Amino acid sequence: MTLSKFRIADTLSALQVLCTKLHAHLPYIYLLYALPAITLATWITPPFHVADEPHHFCRAEQISRGEIVALFYTDGSKEPRTIPDEKVLMRDIGGFTVNARLLDFSTIYMSIGPGEKPKVRRTHFENSKNIHWDREIGVLRFANTAIYPPTGYLVSAIVIIAGKLTNASILNTFYLARFVNGLVCALICFYALRLTKASRLLLFTVLLFPMTTSLFASVSQDGILISLAFLFFAIIGHVESSEEKHYNTKQLIMMVTAIVAISAARPPYFMFSFIFFFLHMNNTTRLTCFLASLAPVVLWGWLNEHNYAVVWAPPVLKINAPLQIKHILDDPLGFAGLFFKFDSTHLTRTTHEFIGVLGWKQLYLPDAFYRGALFSLLFAAAISTYYNVRERLRLRLRLALIGAAIAGGIAIMTVQYITWTALEATYLGGEQGRYFIPLFPAVALALAGFQKNIAIKKWHTPLFLGVIIFPFISNVVLVCQLIEGYYLTA
Repeated sequence: MTLSKFRIADTLSALQVLCTKLHAHLPYIYLLYALPAITLATWITPPFHVADEPHHFCRAEQISRGEIVALFYTDGSKEPRTIPDEKVLMRDIGGFTVNARLLDFSTIYMSIGPGEKPKVRRTHFENSKNIHWDREIGVLRFANTAIYPPTGYLVSAIVIIAGKLTNASILNTFYLARFVNGLVCALICFYALRLTKASRLLLFTVLLFPMTTSLFASVSQDGILISLAFLFFAIIGHVESSEEKHYNTKQLIMMVTAIVAISAARPPYFMFSFIFFFLHMNNTTRLTCFLASLAPVVLWGWLNEHNYAVVWAPPVLKINAPLQIKHILDDPLGFAGLFFKFDSTHLTRTTHEFIGVLGWKQLYLPDAFYRGALFSLLFAAAISTYYNVRERLRLRLRLALIGAAIAGGIAIMTVQYITWTALEATYLGGEQGRYFIPLFPAVALALAGFQKNIAIKKWHTPLFLGVIIFPFISNVVLVCQLIEGYYLTA
């Protein structure tokens, strides 16, 4: 009996040592999981079947022609009024420039859906494989992505330029743009995981959720925004856990660049810039970093002001952004009360979208998988969480991180309420789970703290092994769901 206990103790000790070593090599384990998953998702997901991907590709093609600030071509007319409520804005007639052959290409793949039962057929690929780039320009309405800066599309735009120069088909250019974009995202996140220590396991877990993998393996700007957000907080964790706590010039440039890229695309993320005031910097450096982040974002907003005014939402949604803002200002307490309305259905849907709802938000994963993903995240948090109330300055930084994440979440929901929710609605809506992924590393760093490393304790061992194994299950579910959803649908 005693010998058996010794063997069990030795086994547990060996597993503890193994888990500690695995934690140290998590960035490399991430690549082992991420690269095959991104590659498979790139080729299995039909073109234009990541949310808003057609319009993202149009914006990338537009940037490849040097049209940095999009121009909306219209004669000033509106769609005929089909809604009796005169407060509802009708859509502007017109569009933005795009390669004419891309219009032909998109028509083929949009015929698959989006719908509840999309079906990919061989004819889709046969009809599109011989469509090549040319110089003819057409007009398409994609105001929801034309407002975005070029920073999130540089990778795709470079691939498109290469495709045009080599006379590649649009289909091959598209798949290559997806793959290269995913590769760049994975490498940025690999570097982020190498920098960070205490929050590494939490970041590792979310980076391998199907939603994140799917966004990386697309031409959407979301993958780049997520990667840069993770890098921004990884740098903070790296420096704040060091003995010298000194940010060098290279790190400051990367941090400011990340803030500019993500907040120019989605202004609610500008909340991250206020974290500069809580870092180990002198006041001059703090203010310089903040202003260096603010100026390009304001400049982009000014240059792009005319595109924000384009009405593109379907009138059936009853959108009127100016009147919605007035509604909020007229009753700010009533609007604030909407954040305290608990809607379990909405919360569940947003959580599922954070973990992974594929395609055009119609390919849900098994319920058991969502539960497993949440347990994996809880296990990672149980291992990573670190708190030391005596470190007052770091406590202030933790609170700043949590505050920035909460403020960012509130800003996201407010913007979506203004731009994508019915006028004077008594509920919050329009936001998607993927919008909250860039907020996660702020929460992870606040929970995990700023110690140099996580020591894997004996009771951590089974939890850690579960976290490490779950991405394999996640990748299998991702691939199976895409195959079943698009190729095996009756």
